[in-house]
Amino acid sequence: MLNDAWDVVVVGAGPAGATMAALLARRGRSVALIDAAHFPRQKVCGEYLSAAAWKLLETLDLDVPRSLAMPLRSLVLSASTGRNVEVAYAPDVARQPAALGRDVFDLRLVEAAQRAGATLLCGVRLRAVLRSGRRAVGVEVVDVADPSSGRELRAPLIVAADGRRSRVVQETGSFQLAHSEIVGFKRHVPVADFAAYENRIAMHAAPGCYIGVCPVAPGVVNLCGTMPKRAMQQAHGRIGAALQSLLPRATPLAPLLADSTVPLAAWHSMPEVAQQRSRHEMPGVLYIGDAMGTIEPLTGQGMTMALAGAQLAASLLHEADATTADVELQARYEGEWRRQFAGSIAAAAWFGRILRRPRLLQGLLATSRLLPGFTNALVQRAHRRTLTVET
Repeated sequence: MLNDAWDVVVVGAGPAGATMAALLARRGRSVALIDAAHFPRQKVCGEYLSAAAWKLLETLDLDVPRSLAMPLRSLVLSASTGRNVEVAYAPDVARQPAALGRDVFDLRLVEAAQRAGATLLCGVRLRAVLRSGRRAVGVEVVDVADPSSGRELRAPLIVAADGRRSRVVQETGSFQLAHSEIVGFKRHVPVADFAAYENRIAMHAAPGCYIGVCPVAPGVVNLCGTMPKRAMQQAHGRIGAALQSLLPRATPLAPLLADSTVPLAAWHSMPEVAQQRSRHEMPGVLYIGDAMGTIEPLTGQGMTMALAGAQLAASLLHEADATTADVELQARYEGEWRRQFAGSIAAAAWFGRILRRPRLLQGLLATSRLLPGFTNALVQRAHRRTLTVET
């Protein structure tokens, strides 16, 4: 079995992991960045990058220019009754969100990590976390294409960036996991009438689910959302059929769900979309991104949290001049993480509950007509700027 020595092993090369790898490699660490996938790849995601995310990308010099993305100037909230309201974002482009497909976004971040000096190992998955007593000291990985293979990557610091239900967290910490009967879905759809979707993100509420439509490339929109697991089961896993069973016949989403529509990619799904928060219980590891904690999906802060969380973890390591994560540093990180993200997580959960209840949303939209600016204030709270850590 091959045995390698590194300063840091980052498990998971999504936005959080790739950002962490880039920041640590720039500071002279030898970093192995591993992922079971090959890039570019697709992920279930709203593909919405807030104004704070773009500021972080620029601050951290991660080479994801805004020119690659589709500008978003407003948010449309729509109840299943057909009633809707449009909320404008700030007129200043620097304070506006923009959308970019995960295939492009993740690839650019992985390439930034490689340019910084990190070594990318694709097509390998975690088999086990290596321990010495009660401390993590490395990982054992296998080639996805050859399960009989084996390789040990030893390092004083293991960073878990392997998403929800993280394997690293399962072996070294604990989850606080809310029960969920919700699944996520996504596909990219080419549209002829692109002007009808350009420059705006639309959120459509239906009983138990919500669906977002967001332009991610010229002529292409991302159709994504969450739905009850039972609807997916009743449709025998056919996502389009499940959505048609939940939406009214006159839904404006009908053209995007029609059988004649040819998607650029197949449907992607995410089982058991649930709120999660993790706790460290073993020295030698740090959890970032969804492995540390999740936010209501498709409500605009997931990728911002991934970037800001990686920045926070890297900054604390640098400040403490630490080569590993001892119990004290882990506790400090967990406290800073809660302080930075708890408000956004609560606001996004509130927003998600409204979007899954069209009658509640309908009442909100009606109120906005009686109290101008009311909906804008609530949406701004749900999409409020994620706090960042100064470097």
